[in-house]
This record gives sequence, structure tokens and C-alpha cells, in this order.
Amino acid sequence: MATDLHRSDVKKDKLLRAPAAQAAGVGGGVFSGGARPTARLVAAVGNSAMVLYVYLAHLWSVEWHRFGTFGLRPDGQHAGLRDYLMRLDVDAAFNYLRTFTFSEAMFHNPTIYVVVGTPVSLVLLALERDRMRWLSTLVADTLPAEEAARAIRWFRTYLVSMAIMLAFILLLAPVHIGFPIMHYVVAGVAIASGSFSMVLSLNFPIDLDAVAAARGDDPEVARWIHRVRHVERPVVKLCLGLHLLAVGVAVWKSECLGDDRLSLLFGVVETLLILGYQLFAGIFVLDDLELPR
Repeated sequence: MATDLHRSDVKKDKLLRAPAAQAAGVGGGVFSGGARPTARLVAAVGNSAMVLYVYLAHLWSVEWHRFGTFGLRPDGQHAGLRDYLMRLDVDAAFNYLRTFTFSEAMFHNPTIYVVVGTPVSLVLLALERDRMRWLSTLVADTLPAEEAARAIRWFRTYLVSMAIMLAFILLLAPVHIGFPIMHYVVAGVAIASGSFSMVLSLNFPIDLDAVAAARGDDPEVARWIHRVRHVERPVVKLCLGLHLLAVGVAVWKSECLGDDRLSLLFGVVETLLILGYQLFAGIFVLDDLELPR
């Protein structure tokens, strides 16, 4: 009887591991193992350079001698977003909201945003697909079958969330600030899916101690666990912190629309948040280094 139960458990474990193993293989990726780290770094650095160029070019074109008067109302006062909405003066509110934002900068330079952003998005999505497959292989080999299957479901959800984020980021170019309501909806979806991806990556149900115990003699796995704990997770937390900073500055700005100093501050913080997304995408080069060659 005990032998039959043992065989049943073994059979069940194999059946549970089968779909995990099928979903896990890293073969068939767009990039070979050695090209993955280079491709990720080029994508992240290239996109960061594009973001900085677009925003700094916009700031360069500003008539700085007029700074402080761009958003000044005829009565010389500033009003909060709530005041404009109560008066149904939506156009004026949107006009003040866009001042010094990255969205306004992109409105004047959409071509480079699309030309650089499209291949970068495709490259990052392909790299993340390979990384999720590698993680699936790792958990399928080291964790109990049910735990591995659960982790793989999280990986798939993460990949879908990343795909949505990248798609809506690109959609910001055609749905530009000239269509403010739709633009803010698209931006909201991009930010929501991006922050959700970060939260998922921080909370992947992977028992690192169990992985270390199962593959303790593998120096590559030991290096990966150390990087996850001491490099990747702190960086992802920093990127999530930039969201909170941007929300705080946005609320402050919304209470005093037309204040050029607050508008500029928000634009700078918004650009830092966008650069934080490049850091989030780029930090996983540490995982690419461990993927099979």
C-alpha cells in the first residue's frame, strides 16, 4: 500500500512538472545567450538617451526670460485643478497640466520617440520572455511541482503585464497630449501595468533558500540568488519609490496650476520616473548573464 501511494505521488509530481518543463525551455529565443546582455544594455541605454534628448531639447527651446509667467492667469493668481473642474473649464486645466511635462516635449518630437521606442520595446519583450522561460526552468528543477506551477503562472502574468505596458507606452505617441483625456487614460494604463509588473517581480513566489539548497553546488545559481537579494530587488523598490514621488509632486502641482516652478519640478520628476523604467528593464541584465549560452 505504501509503495502504491509513493508511486502515485511520483506520478502526480511528474504530471505537474510536465507543463512547467514545456513552458520553461529557453531555446528558440530571438537572441543567442551571449547576445542577450548586450541587447538589453543597448536597449535600456539607447532609450534613456532618447528620453533625455527629447526632454532636454524641449527645455532648450523654452523662452526662459518668460519663466514664471507662462501659467500666470490675468488676475495674477493660481488656482487648483479642483477649481477649474468645478467651473467646467477643462481646456484651461489641461493647458496648465501639460506645461513642462515630458508629454509636451514628446508632442514636439514624436518621430524619434517612435523610431527608438518601437525596436526597444520589441527587444525588451523578447528578452523578458527568455528570462521568464529560464526562471521557469529553474523553479521546475528545484521546487516542488505545485510551487513551481504557481510560480510559472506568476511569470506568465508578469509577461502579459509587461507587454501591455510596452504597448501603451508606444501608444502615447499617436494618442498625444493634443488629445488630453485619452492621453492621460493611455498613460495611466501604462503606469499601472508597469508598476504592477514591478510589484510582481518583487513578489515572485520563489523560495530562494529552497533553490539554494537544491542547487547549492552551482555557482551560477548562487550568484543569481545574491544578485536578486542585494541588487535587483533594491533597484525595483527604488523604481516603485519614484512612482510615489511623482504622485506626490503631481498632487502638489494640481493644487497650484500655472505655477511654472511646480510645473518644471513635476516635469523633471516625471522624466526621472521614465528613466526609472529604463533602469527597471536594464537591471535584469544580471539575469541575462546567467541564461544558457
